[in-house]
Amino acid sequence: MTLDYRHALQKALDDLRTELEAEEGPAKGPAKGQAKLRTPRGARIVLERIVETSFEKLVCLGRRVSVAGGTVATLKGGALAAPLAVKLWHMRTDWRGDGEDDDAVAERMRRRSGQEHSRIRKLAGCKHWLQLAADVASENAACIGGAEYPAIYLEYFPGKDLTELLQIDEPPPKERRLATGVSAGDDAGMYDDDDDDDDDDDDEEEEEEGDGDGDSVERRRHGATGGGARGSRRASWEASRARFTPEQLGLELQTIKDFSLGILLGMKEAHGVGLRFECDGSEGPFVADVRQHEGKVKLVDVESLGEYEDGDDQRFTAEPLVYSPVGEFVRSWWLSTAAKLHMAPNSRCSNPDFQRVLDRYGAMNWLLFKWKPAQLQGDEIIRLLTHGPQAQAQPAYEPALEARWAEFMQRAFVVLGPRRFDEVKEVTEMLQQGQIEPAELVARTRYVMGKESESLYREYLTILKKLGYAVTKPKD
Repeated sequence: MTLDYRHALQKALDDLRTELEAEEGPAKGPAKGQAKLRTPRGARIVLERIVETSFEKLVCLGRRVSVAGGTVATLKGGALAAPLAVKLWHMRTDWRGDGEDDDAVAERMRRRSGQEHSRIRKLAGCKHWLQLAADVASENAACIGGAEYPAIYLEYFPGKDLTELLQIDEPPPKERRLATGVSAGDDAGMYDDDDDDDDDDDDEEEEEEGDGDGDSVERRRHGATGGGARGSRRASWEASRARFTPEQLGLELQTIKDFSLGILLGMKEAHGVGLRFECDGSEGPFVADVRQHEGKVKLVDVESLGEYEDGDDQRFTAEPLVYSPVGEFVRSWWLSTAAKLHMAPNSRCSNPDFQRVLDRYGAMNWLLFKWKPAQLQGDEIIRLLTHGPQAQAQPAYEPALEARWAEFMQRAFVVLGPRRFDEVKEVTEMLQQGQIEPAELVARTRYVMGKESESLYREYLTILKKLGYAVTKPKD
């Protein structure tokens, strides 16, 4: 259950700002005449707007206020400091009638805030997850008007989710049946067969006597509620099909690929610290919790993450993504797209320009066509996305090789030190994500490790080669 009272709360914030401006007089700095909250340790934050609301918490956009002068903290050059997000658990009484007293409700809010704070701390440094705001990372409450609420302070990531980047046009029943492979006799009432006939049935209607304006009562009634509406839907669908180009198909498939890879890498980061989504996708990832901004994809909510328990299958798998609301949304997009292209299941597109685009994105079949769990080993799917369908022909990682890699990374940290180790780790991740070619990795890591770590460097390349990367040892 979600209550969207964001607009009403934003109006209340705006009204408060107006009152404060009247009380404090002309603004002498960015923080004057602004609504503010305070952390338990005294940091002040100007509240700019309400971003999200739910039945027990809300998210505000704010900016830190410097200690001296009461002005909003600035960077060099006078630019405003980066905004931060304040996630605040505001529920204080059992308005749902579950039988909790106020103390129990307050304890539940503190517990939920603390659990989320703990999960985000575990994900510190994971670049596909939202991070705590550095200077207030340890704060766990917000003081507003003398009342204290459980809260956490996060970096602000103003990205867009898939619903804002992809458009799904509902196909008419005939096109939908073609795309799904469901015959007209097998739909069992799934679709409204009356919509199959998009031509107005006016000719079959028995016209009633008009009212003097040359039009029949029945024709006016039918046009307002029947065939006219169907004709409008058909016209809208045909216009959408006409606008759809191979270039647009490529852009949308690339968006889906970017989101999928970002989510999987985030899931792998979470797996590395003992956190996971449910394999059946019932607990996410959810569409609204994954956003893209300036080429980066981040998961912005950790509430759905759980911890592994003794006896759990702790393999890294892409199942949660495939069976999640994100996966279902992507397949709804594909159904609409296949209908636009007049594609039946397991068939190629008759238009060669569109088919050439589809051929470039064969690595997305695991998500578009809902592969079975046995085919969704997480690292294999990441390799498929970063190296293409040819990666499927490469041998799967062996547990002994993964253990050797883990042991190598521990030894490399000791030999290289934190700074050089981080550089090697970053370059390795760039290779895994397809951001650099193997030749560039060979050159960059050769420089970072240096001649003094020659044996370590050669072992590094040997392991990468066995993992399926086309790295070549440099000549002596």
